[in-house]
Amino acid sequence: MAQSPPDTCRDKDALATSAALTRLNAELEIQIRERQQVEAALRLSEAKARAVFDQTFEFIALLDTEGLVLEVNQAAMAFVGVAAYQVLGKRYWDTPWWTHSPIEQERLQDAIRRAAAGEFVRFETTHMNRGGDLRVIDVSLKPVLGEHGHVTWLVKEGRDITERRQADQAWRASEERFRVMIDASPVPCALNDADQRITYLNPAFTRTFGYTVDDIPTLTDWWPKAYPDPAYRQSVADAWLAGLDKARQNDAPFEPVEVNIHCKDGLQRTVIVGATALTGSYSDLLLVTLFDITRRKKGEAERQALELRLSQAQKMEAIGTLAGGIAHDFNNILAVILGNLTLAQKDVGSDHPAMESLEQIHRGVDRATALVQQILAFSRPQSIEKRVMKLRSAIEEDILLLRATLPAGVELVTTFMGTEPDVLCHPNAVHQVLVNLCTNAWHAMDGRGGRIDLVLDGLTIEENAVPRNTGLAPGRYARLFVTDTGKGMDAETLHRVFEPFFTTKGVGQGTGLGLAVVHGIMADLGGAITAASAQGRGTVFELYFPAATSAPPSPDAAAKPASLPRGSGQHILFIDDELALVNLGTRILERHGFRVTGLTGAADAVAAVQANPEAFDLVVTDYNMPRASGVDLAREIVRLRPDLPVMLASGLITDQLQTEAAAAGVRHLLGKPYSATDLCAVIHRILQAGPSTD
Repeated sequence: MAQSPPDTCRDKDALATSAALTRLNAELEIQIRERQQVEAALRLSEAKARAVFDQTFEFIALLDTEGLVLEVNQAAMAFVGVAAYQVLGKRYWDTPWWTHSPIEQERLQDAIRRAAAGEFVRFETTHMNRGGDLRVIDVSLKPVLGEHGHVTWLVKEGRDITERRQADQAWRASEERFRVMIDASPVPCALNDADQRITYLNPAFTRTFGYTVDDIPTLTDWWPKAYPDPAYRQSVADAWLAGLDKARQNDAPFEPVEVNIHCKDGLQRTVIVGATALTGSYSDLLLVTLFDITRRKKGEAERQALELRLSQAQKMEAIGTLAGGIAHDFNNILAVILGNLTLAQKDVGSDHPAMESLEQIHRGVDRATALVQQILAFSRPQSIEKRVMKLRSAIEEDILLLRATLPAGVELVTTFMGTEPDVLCHPNAVHQVLVNLCTNAWHAMDGRGGRIDLVLDGLTIEENAVPRNTGLAPGRYARLFVTDTGKGMDAETLHRVFEPFFTTKGVGQGTGLGLAVVHGIMADLGGAITAASAQGRGTVFELYFPAATSAPPSPDAAAKPASLPRGSGQHILFIDDELALVNLGTRILERHGFRVTGLTGAADAVAAVQANPEAFDLVVTDYNMPRASGVDLAREIVRLRPDLPVMLASGLITDQLQTEAAAAGVRHLLGKPYSATDLCAVIHRILQAGPSTD
């Protein structure tokens, strides 16, 4: 048998080997591609899992059975403001989520031990967020089993349920308040359900009308008892049902109706009936309230007096809103005038011919300032700043102004008896009293001319001789008579003469506020004012000023202080939303040796201090500014730099503002408008006092 050549055999073997290698290579390529696909799928799956892990709003952490932190998601870290490296590898109870409370740390350790033993653990705890607020957290620990059925990891989940807990507490408290309120309410109340059953009557209902739920278990039982007259019953039913339908259709409150109810004892009571559909767990109930106005209906005069008081209260609210709205802008205008006036006086010097005119302008600004303050005081009652003074001196000063402003046909005569005591008052208050009374007297003359007499004397009121309608305490008083020869008043007008907004003048000729202001001033001083008048015989006002218990300051003590010390380059941050006032404050302070940064917004001021807290020696800010008040600004500045003094300027300094400003760290409150002298004096005093010791 012939044998194949050796080369041929080798070729066959090589071909077979090559074919096998090709097949193997193809299989390997397939396996590699499949492995790559699996790895890509795993990476995608891991990325998805990580995305879910990090993007969920819940707080998730992976722990080992000893409580070491292996993983933590972004939501949990953002809540307390930490990075992963700060918590990974630490005992979970030693991380910022738990270190605020040793008690909660112990609870967590116990929970980890239980979860490591295979128990699912859930409890409520607290975490402190990065803002320092304590939040309520719903926490669970879930054991994860390994291949051999042993707990390998613990998955901690947490959810912030603070708002839910607060809502639950608020709801429970609301239900309790509702129950207590209904039980204790003096207003008769009833609860009706959707089937027209009366499910509850409060004690006030039974006291008022005599009926119990046993007497009137349904509305069908109630109607004939409460309204025995069929015709009246039908009219009440029609009004009631129409009101309910209108309220439901318009999703609006039920409009109360007035009805007469027949009581169990046979008496009749007039009531105003209202209805409110309850919500929540009481959504099937209608709360009916019945306000008993029987006494008010019988006493018509009392009802009219109540309506009058309500009307006056509404007027006072309106003037309060108006005054508050204009006071800021008007005081800013006066501040610009006063500040520039002060600078002008310094520029021209005391010997300049214009100085007298400038001083008159200064007095006019002071009067305008006092007027604004008095209007604000009238609409938002506050005590007048009082000091011991001689009433005659204040009257003599005001008479000069009044003589210049009254028409030539009006004669103004003063008589001082020399027996009046010193009083506890304020010159601006005296000015407001005289201007209002004399202006009122002039208007009563209807342009015909006449005479106004002012007589000042002293009076001691004995306990058994107190003037009528004054309510004065016995003691020593300065008494001022203001008498005019005007047309006088009839009895009805005289009765309402001190009523706010009451006026007999035409439109545009008076506000009806002047005499009310005078009455308020005298009441605040502890004095009184009375009026006597008759048509065609003029009017006499009699004012009583309580005597002071100490003497007024001597001229030396009241003398103006020496010229103000100048600044030495201290840096003042000056903030006001009015650019004109910023420019004015900058000019004033720079003239007095200070460096000034002037800004018109609270946000810019905060940014300036935040950028360089040590750059400023004192902050002067307006109170009434858009977006953030001066108190808000002061609070933020003190937070940034506690020892930086803050001074606050306002056109109306109330007790409430003083309390809020003090709590915010404000060193001094300065009334607006203020002069350059006032501004610099206060700044110098604050800087001299040095940093706060708070």
